[in-house]
Amino acid sequence: MKFSELSRRGPPGGKHTFQSWIVVGSSQVSIETVPVIWPSEGEVLVRVRAFGVCDADVLQLDGSSTANEKASNGLGLEFSGEVVSVGRNVSSVNEGDHVCCFVYGGGCSELCLCPQEFCIPKPKDYSWEEAAALPVAFLTASISLFELSSLKAGDTVMIHNGSDGICHLMIQMARARGVRVFTTSSTQEDAEFCKSLGADVAHVRCGFSYLESVLEFSWRGVNAVVDCLGGKHMTSNLMALEPGGTLVHTAWQDAVVDMDLRVLIERQLRVCGCSLRGMAAGALGGAVRRATGDHWRLLD
Repeated sequence: MKFSELSRRGPPGGKHTFQSWIVVGSSQVSIETVPVIWPSEGEVLVRVRAFGVCDADVLQLDGSSTANEKASNGLGLEFSGEVVSVGRNVSSVNEGDHVCCFVYGGGCSELCLCPQEFCIPKPKDYSWEEAAALPVAFLTASISLFELSSLKAGDTVMIHNGSDGICHLMIQMARARGVRVFTTSSTQEDAEFCKSLGADVAHVRCGFSYLESVLEFSWRGVNAVVDCLGGKHMTSNLMALEPGGTLVHTAWQDAVVDMDLRVLIERQLRVCGCSLRGMAAGALGGAVRRATGDHWRLLD
C-alpha cells in the first residue's frame, strides 16, 4: 500500500490491506493480512513506526489478561508513528503529526486506529523506538501517583522495584512534584540506580526488612505505596501506610495475597489497582490529558 494515498477524504479506489499481529491461541501469534479501517468520528489512523511490548501483552498471550470489552485480539498496547488520516471532529491531531499512543490492542501492526484522546505528541529528541515504549509506563506512573494516590508536594511514597520500567519513571515524576520517595530493590546496583534518579532512600530488600526502614523514613507511615509484588507483601505494605493511606497495585509476582484485614479496617486504608486496559475510554482519555499536561514536558 502507498501510504501517501491515505487521506481524510476517504479510501482511494481499490482494496487496501496491512499486516497485523493477531493472538490466535495460548502463546500463539499469527501475522495476518487485514483490511484498512478508516477513521470514524474522533479517531485517527497512524502508520506505526515502532511498537512496545509490555506485561499486558504477555498476559494476553498466555490467556490470563483481564481486559475490558474494548480490547481486541490484536497484540500491542503502545506504539509510535505518523498520523496519515483523521476522522471527523478531530481537533487535537493533524495529518503528518508524529505521535506515540496507547490502544486497547492492535498496536503491533503496520497501521493502527486510535482515539484522538490517546495520542500524545512524540518527544522531539526521542527515536521512534524510545517513544513507542513510553505510553504504558508514563500513564501508569501518572495515574498511580497522582490520580489514585493524590500525591502532592511534601507527601511520601514507597515504590517497590524502583529500577523497573514503570517505577523508575515514578521516581522521577514524584520528585518533580516534590514528593519524597522511598524505594526497594533486590540488589545494591539497582538501589544505586534509584538514588541516581532522585530517590531519597533506596533500600535493598531482604524479605520484609523494608518495613522497619520505611517507618524510620516516615514515622507515621507513607501516604502511598505502589506495589508490583503482591503475595505475602500485602500486610507489610498496609502496615507501611499512614492512616488513610493508599496502596496501588500495578502488577504482581504472586497474585494470591496474604493479608490481615484488621490493619486495612482499623487504619481506614484504601487498596486499588491500576490497569490502563481495564479503564473505560472516557476515564482514560481524561487521565491522558491531565498526565500530558502536567508531566510530558519533563521528557523534552
